[in-house]
Amino acid sequence: MNDQRAMMVSPNRFAFVKIIILLVPLLFWIPIPLLYEKTVVALGSSNWKTFAISDTVEAGGKSISKMVDSSAVKITLYKGARHPWAGMIIEPSGSDSFFDASHYDAMEISASTSGADATVITLETRSVLAGAKSLQPSECFISIKSHPTKVRVPFSQFSPAQWWMRSMGFDLTQTLPIDFSRLASINIRTGSEEITGKPETIRLYDMSLIHTPKLAILIATVFSFLWLITCGIFFAVRRKRPTTKPLVYRKLDVRSVADEDAERLISYIQTRHADTDLTLENIAAGSGIHSKKIPALLKARGYDSFKSCLNGIRLEHAKELLLKTDRGVSEIALDVGYNTVTHFNRIFKEVQGISPSEFRKVPRA
Repeated sequence: MNDQRAMMVSPNRFAFVKIIILLVPLLFWIPIPLLYEKTVVALGSSNWKTFAISDTVEAGGKSISKMVDSSAVKITLYKGARHPWAGMIIEPSGSDSFFDASHYDAMEISASTSGADATVITLETRSVLAGAKSLQPSECFISIKSHPTKVRVPFSQFSPAQWWMRSMGFDLTQTLPIDFSRLASINIRTGSEEITGKPETIRLYDMSLIHTPKLAILIATVFSFLWLITCGIFFAVRRKRPTTKPLVYRKLDVRSVADEDAERLISYIQTRHADTDLTLENIAAGSGIHSKKIPALLKARGYDSFKSCLNGIRLEHAKELLLKTDRGVSEIALDVGYNTVTHFNRIFKEVQGISPSEFRKVPRA
């Protein structure tokens, strides 16, 4: 009784251990969020300055922009410039007037607008190719709604402004490097072809520069993958390894050995096994044994079910025909009660481990 109880508990315990082992990769990922670096661009602080900016810096520009406070700008677009625009510019304070953003790989902003939701973020950096005194504007288009909208923009999505490339004589198909170590300003602006002269407000709630721990993520991914592959191989090998079950004493039922019903049932199945339409109901009707009693009688003789008994008898007959005759496999399949040779081949291989053709070729003493 104790042995049986132990056999019932062990699989559950092993399943619990398997779950714990499969959860181990989570340990690789737990510290990842702690490795993200976030530098807040504190608007209005001594480190950053904000200014209103508009297309009046261009010929014919008439749009108006005015800072409401250190984090909001009110703009009104008017016809005049080729592409009317207005917004705010954020610059690092200090004599050097540059910020080293090379350590970061993304920008995260939370903003809202009362007007058009098409907004452009422009990063002005010191140009690598156009000369030491030239600032290279790199743009990325985002969508900001009337409610506070948080957007994360990877630096990889920024590309040099085409109008600047044309003015500097660069080919538009050329890929220009962006020197994030010399960030001069961050521009948040909007533009529209539909000029209404209606005042709009762009407000920044938060702006941060983000550093993603790519190496740590790569390492965690590789270790997780290798761990899961190793566990998969281990469980597969363990599943195939034969297990030794403890011997359990069972009282022998002498009456079931000499059971006349069981003898009559097996004999009837052996006689009718070649019938392709043989079912449990047919057996019950032909043998005179109730269908509900048949499974118990077959189990007493070592069969798991009626199907396993029928397949066992059919396959024994098939093996005899394979060894003692030169009939084809298809013909033998029909002779022993299978409708199709495909079904016969599948059952034969499941039980014997090899196909009927391979069985016939195995040399015997």
